[in-house]
Order: sequence, then C-alpha cells, then structure tokens
Amino acid sequence: MKIFNLSDRRVAKVLDHENPVNTVAVSADGTLAASAGRNGEINFWSLPEGKLLFGTKGGSGKSVLSVAISPDNKTAVSADEDGVINKWDVKSKKIVETFKEDSGGVTAVAFSEDGKMFISAGREVVVRNNDDSQKIMQFDLQYTAYSVAFERGGRYFAVSDGAVIKRYPVISEMWKLDPAKLLEDTQKEAGKKLEGFKLIPF
Repeated sequence: MKIFNLSDRRVAKVLDHENPVNTVAVSADGTLAASAGRNGEINFWSLPEGKLLFGTKGGSGKSVLSVAISPDNKTAVSADEDGVINKWDVKSKKIVETFKEDSGGVTAVAFSEDGKMFISAGREVVVRNNDDSQKIMQFDLQYTAYSVAFERGGRYFAVSDGAVIKRYPVISEMWKLDPAKLLEDTQKEAGKKLEGFKLIPF
C-alpha cells in the first residue's frame, strides 16, 4: 500500500502486506487507514507516519473485499468473499460483531456521513444502524454491486453494478408511516404518478 504526498505527487510511505491488497480506506480526518486483501489479512495504520496499530497480518481466512472506517474513527467494518461482515471496535482493536449475509460475497461497504448507518452490498443491499447493527432496509440486486456510497446528509445512497449507478432513498421507520401519505410524498419526489407499491419485510 502506497501513501502519496499530493503536493509533489510522490510516494511518501510504502506499507507492506504479506498478501495482495484488495481494498483500502482512509478516515475522514486522515489520521487512520485500513487495508485488507487475500487470506483475510486486514491491517489498521496510523497516518501519516505509516505505523501499524493492529490487524491480522498474514491472515487466515477468505479474501477481504471491502473495508470502511466510521467518521469518528471508532468503528470499522470489513467484508469478505463469503459474505461475512466484521464490525471492529478501533479502540479495543477487536471484532465486536459478525454478520453473515445469505446472498454470498459482500463486495462493498460504506458509512453514512454522520456515522449513524453503514451499508453493505453484494448481490443484495443491507443498511444497518451503527449503534445496534439492526437492519433498516434490505433488498436484492439484479447484478453484483461493485461500489456503494452514501450521499451527504445520509438520505440517499448509490450503488454501482459496473454498468449503471442507481440511487436509492434510505427508508427508516417505514412501517410506522401511512401508506397513502407515503405514496403521495413519493409521487411528489419522483415527479410522476405511481400505480402503487409493495412493502416486503425482511
């Protein structure tokens, strides 16, 4: 993993892994980085000095395909080719929760700007609360996602399947809403008349 100095576009640091690196993430304040790849190797680094803080150097599991760091640097999530998502507590340097998605490999993870939610995507998309990891919404994709990101404010997120980018609203507390009012508001947002909708529980 190479750290570049953007002022002169030169490599400032080179951080070594025992296995090929699939994914990197840098915290919002630029003080923390995470890198992960084959054989389950994932490492957390202090920037800009490039000091290894903790990790699973060498690894012993499936390839990690994506990693993300929360805006407050307290939490990270990593996802592997078997659909296993690990939630890390950065301060304790430990995995505090593990989820297994039924649809297979998870190729992309991301946090919302305020850190209240995180999203995972592969053949399905799952949005969770960061505090208790409860699902906010879940739906299947036609193709495998390659990338996912929240928009500023966290009301929408976008998913790319390699051919197109689709934008979705974050639907929270939907079950408490009046269906007629929900349809009316959605029509205003879309600017067109809708024939109806169906809520699918997960």
